[in-house]
Amino acid sequence: MEYQNLFIKSILNDWRITAFILSALVGYKISSLVIKHIAPIGFYDLPAQDRTNKTDYVPRTAGMTFMVSLFFAHQFKLIDLPYFDTLTWGLIAFIALLGLADDFRRLNPITFITAGFKTKYTLIIALVFGLALGSDSGSTPLGFIQSIFSKVLYINSISPLGYPSETLNFAFFGMTISPSYPLIVLGVTLLCWGMPNLFNLIDGLDGLAMGYFGLAAFMIFRFDDGTTMLSPIFWGLWASVFYLNIKKVHFLGDAGSLSMGLVLAIGALHSIKTDHIEHILFLFAYPILDTIHVSLIRLKQGRSLGQGDHCHLHHFIWNQTGENLKWTLGILWTLAFLPMLRLWEENVYQYTSLVGLGLLIMVLGFSFSVQLNRKANPSIKS
Repeated sequence: MEYQNLFIKSILNDWRITAFILSALVGYKISSLVIKHIAPIGFYDLPAQDRTNKTDYVPRTAGMTFMVSLFFAHQFKLIDLPYFDTLTWGLIAFIALLGLADDFRRLNPITFITAGFKTKYTLIIALVFGLALGSDSGSTPLGFIQSIFSKVLYINSISPLGYPSETLNFAFFGMTISPSYPLIVLGVTLLCWGMPNLFNLIDGLDGLAMGYFGLAAFMIFRFDDGTTMLSPIFWGLWASVFYLNIKKVHFLGDAGSLSMGLVLAIGALHSIKTDHIEHILFLFAYPILDTIHVSLIRLKQGRSLGQGDHCHLHHFIWNQTGENLKWTLGILWTLAFLPMLRLWEENVYQYTSLVGLGLLIMVLGFSFSVQLNRKANPSIKS
């Protein structure tokens, strides 16, 4: 009993463990309040065959809960995200509202909220962010606009965040890239447009996208010395929402998946070194390659690229494991995480990431060959 008491005291004396537990409890309470008071307004998931649940109506509020909690924790300096400014949070909120409109009243959806609508408006948001990243704008909207036009006039002398282009070395797999403003804006726009949509597409299995977000956040939210900038409070909030998500208490929803995808894109822009731009491909290898894999299947079968179906890798692994959620998630998270190790500089991680990428490609190739001739019935995107 004495040793047990000492163990408990040692845990309580460690502020990190205490902060994690308290924030997890807070996240759980916030989730409960949202499920009780917000979800009944109309934010419910439809029962669908592409989910592990088949009959229950589950709130689409997990992502909304996590992002709102993250915002307030950041505003009150409980979580340190140093490069998330007012404009960044505004764009994240706007893209979340876009997803919220799609989450609302799934039985009687808003007719103009379609995949094409979301694609178009997320592209606009990404373009705004791409322009803003190259701007050291003043505190007023007029100053922001003026700074954009002034920098366009000096198109070859600027780069992201106002740093002189000559101080940055841009390279892709060792090939030098000219750090011109148009290329920077294009690259930032494509990343901030692609990741929300790609992240949204892998949200088709309980816990999958939320777990992937945790893995990617663990890799990219780091200071220059390699230490994490994510406090135990962040992980406590994440853990509580993740637990309820994996237990089918509430799903991520488009509001969560789109905004969380943008958070990952922004994090990658600030953490990945400009002389290793290829690290973005390794970091997001799973959603990128899975989307290519699904698109090729749909093209080969003569179907629309925007049509929902059961051709994603998570559907394939789910079927191969006999609908075993633990095995499916373990396999998918492993395939997603191994290529991410490219971001760590030691040779052993470099080689492991290449092996992981090769393994992911092999599994996707096998999935493609099996599913190519299988008739896929359209389904509602969950």
